[in-house]
Amino acid sequence: MTTYPSSSEPETYIDIFIPMVILSGEIYFMDATAKRINPQKMNHVTLARSLKSKTIRGNFLIEFIRAKDLKHFFNTTMKPIIKQIKKIII
Repeated sequence: MTTYPSSSEPETYIDIFIPMVILSGEIYFMDATAKRINPQKMNHVTLARSLKSKTIRGNFLIEFIRAKDLKHFFNTTMKPIIKQIKKIII
């Protein structure tokens, strides 16, 4: 978090990095733990990975989003997160 002074009120900036892959084609979700695998069309899918190695450790998320649904993803997923961050800061 970085604060930049201004003439009236200080402003706070937070950099949010969300790794995402934007795809032009369809996205399908399949539950590999289910007895019967049933592919379902999705607007976006989140891949969650837990990594442990000599150089990296942690839980990581990558968003896979259809290009035509990017605006919808931002409005329904990112805006609520940003709103909550603003509540905490302000």
